[in-house]
Amino acid sequence: MTNDIMIYFQISVAYTIINSIIALIILFSIRRSFISQFYFLCVVLLVTFGLVSFSLEYEFLINYTEILQRVIVFLYSLFPFFFIHFIVVYIGYDKKIKSKFTLFTIYFAGLFSYTLVLLNLIPSPLNNGSLSPSGYLFYVTWMSIFFTLGVAQLYSLVGGFYETTVKSKLIFTGFVLLLFLLPGPFSETVISAIFGNNKTIYYITSILALTISVYYVFRHKATVTLMDAMKLTLSVLKDIIVKTDHNLNIEIAKGDLQNLIGYTEHQLIGKNLSELLESSEYLEGYYSMTLNSKMKEGFFESNVIRKDGNILPVSFSLTPIIDNEVISGYMCIGRDITELRKYEVELETKVEERTKELAVVNEELRKDIEIREKVEKQLLNQTKELKEINASKDKLFSIIAHDLKSPFTAVLGYTEYLSTDLENLTDDEIKSYATNLHKSAESVFKLLDNLLEWSTIQTGRKDFSPSQFSINDLVNNILTLFESTAKEKNIELEFQQEKEHSAYGDKNMIDSVIRNLISNAIKFSHFDSSIIIKTEEDEDFVIVHVVDTGIGIEPSKISRIFSLSGNYSREGTANEKGTGLGLILCKEFIKANGGDIQVESQVGHGSIFTITVPKSGEFD
Repeated sequence: MTNDIMIYFQISVAYTIINSIIALIILFSIRRSFISQFYFLCVVLLVTFGLVSFSLEYEFLINYTEILQRVIVFLYSLFPFFFIHFIVVYIGYDKKIKSKFTLFTIYFAGLFSYTLVLLNLIPSPLNNGSLSPSGYLFYVTWMSIFFTLGVAQLYSLVGGFYETTVKSKLIFTGFVLLLFLLPGPFSETVISAIFGNNKTIYYITSILALTISVYYVFRHKATVTLMDAMKLTLSVLKDIIVKTDHNLNIEIAKGDLQNLIGYTEHQLIGKNLSELLESSEYLEGYYSMTLNSKMKEGFFESNVIRKDGNILPVSFSLTPIIDNEVISGYMCIGRDITELRKYEVELETKVEERTKELAVVNEELRKDIEIREKVEKQLLNQTKELKEINASKDKLFSIIAHDLKSPFTAVLGYTEYLSTDLENLTDDEIKSYATNLHKSAESVFKLLDNLLEWSTIQTGRKDFSPSQFSINDLVNNILTLFESTAKEKNIELEFQQEKEHSAYGDKNMIDSVIRNLISNAIKFSHFDSSIIIKTEEDEDFVIVHVVDTGIGIEPSKISRIFSLSGNYSREGTANEKGTGLGLILCKEFIKANGGDIQVESQVGHGSIFTITVPKSGEFD
């Protein structure tokens, strides 16, 4: 045995042992995986090739030489095609390529190769009855490739990789082309036909093929396991969520696509984002700014052209994806603002109507001085109403732009941690992130609920249905709802009632007012404290007091808590978030029922909120 053959022999033995151990570890770690089973089979076939080849050196097997040689030639001819089949499965290629016809074609080509070797039409791995240098090179190179695949799978087991099928077509094509370079009957024949019987060229191409294979294996692993979970989450959202490449070509599309724009995810993939927009000037401007590093996150509104040709107004938020200081793509969230546009039109219509009314009033002022004072009062009232409408509009936009964005920023932040670093997070950290996500979602829901209530009042769409009802029963029912919330802070809820009190008003509105006051009392009370609800009555009104011993309100802030223009919000004693609309709603509801709301507070000692509700319908 020459020195070169001895080196190959030693390398082959080392690879045989190492790959056998790796294959067993992978098989027993993920037994039900077809990839692990197929990988184990390929390694077994390679080891069989090596053991049978090495056994030719032993004289006691001389009677079986011909059979052993046939086995060697068979494995030599078929193994590259086993490898193609394995790669089809490994990279998760399109189902069409996994069809029975395709697999039949692959193995038929392998059997055809085996026949050509037997007919001596293409080179054999044997030389004078023993393994040739090219045969050793075949074994070592394929062992190297499967060692790489084994390491990649072991790395996947500990969460080092997450797969993708986005570029599978290119990768599969690359592995097919590698058949012309990887050691085997076809590659040796092609190289021999071009360069003659030059083994050096054959060795060089085999090393090149090994290098490319290693690159392909590790380059291919990119984004499935975690990304699929994110896709499933995004698919249930009512927005449009799109990921593009660096040229704004859509790669992933999720959300309520068909209901909003009429397209499926498959139909959107490959389209440029600008193709969906009625006017792309804002998008092009943002794209140019990000390329010049002058802008990161961007917001704009544009009409989206639905599949049926109709127009959908959408508010877009775009963020570049930075990879090694280079923009590799963009994340885009689009939200349907049809209802917001309608509300804007309603507000503008009201402004126009009131402006016309003012013009009429001014004309009447010039005609009749006697009614000037009356008209001036009307003008002042109407001007105030216009300001309130504009303030309402501004407040709505402010809440949408700031208060609504903040919890979504938290959601995006925590989901980013989960999507990029899940494998490094502990169970406690994951639970903590999930808890914070839930709190952010609750904050968004409470804000939207308050906005809905507030908007129905401002637009006059809130139904007012007064009736006679029991204040005591109402308070008891509300306290039952807050029992669990109060227990979280070990707060005792106490209802002190003189007698049964009956009030007249819209029961749902009064229920909302008392619920808001008790909720605020819990929010701003310290742990291990108490909250007292007292009821009494005078000649005309039922009086309800909500008394807490919490953090209190600064005197300078009290005048702002019921005002829209001076909207005041702060965190509770357990960092609970507030929207600043709750007490404004309370005042509107109490006012609509002919009652009043007052507050007494001392910083550090607590607050007393008092509401009055008519006892009868005399105050309608």
